[in-house]
Amino acid sequence: MSQQEKLVFSRVLGEGSHVIEAIDIEANAFVTFTYTFEAGDDREALSGSLKAVINSIPTMEIDADAALDKLDYSAFKKERLSFKYVGDVILPETPTSPESAFSAVKYLGKKLYEDADSMQGLPVAFRAMPICHYSGQSDTVLLRLISD
Repeated sequence: MSQQEKLVFSRVLGEGSHVIEAIDIEANAFVTFTYTFEAGDDREALSGSLKAVINSIPTMEIDADAALDKLDYSAFKKERLSFKYVGDVILPETPTSPESAFSAVKYLGKKLYEDADSMQGLPVAFRAMPICHYSGQSDTVLLRLISD
């Protein structure tokens, strides 16, 4: 059943004028990458590599698989690289690698709009359409007669 089929007009006859057609949802999500340096590490080279890894994580609009193969984070010792996730959406697992950070970005995009009943983001904008766009001409005439 589509969202439009779930609409019930009987309670708004003569009162309502618009139907909420779309809701834009946003959520905050942060992944903090921390690398612990040791004496003798080439900080400048590792900092540049870490920045490249972080900058390669895409926004929601870009396919996350595209840049994943191009990353070279072999210079990092995995035991010294840690991740911390803080966000409005509960992830199935906390990112523990650049690959899982990519997966988290893809998951967030799907999760926000997957089920309106368990929406985890925050509604930030609504799009309203006049009821007459959802009803036939005879319904519109009837609404005018009832209102007068």
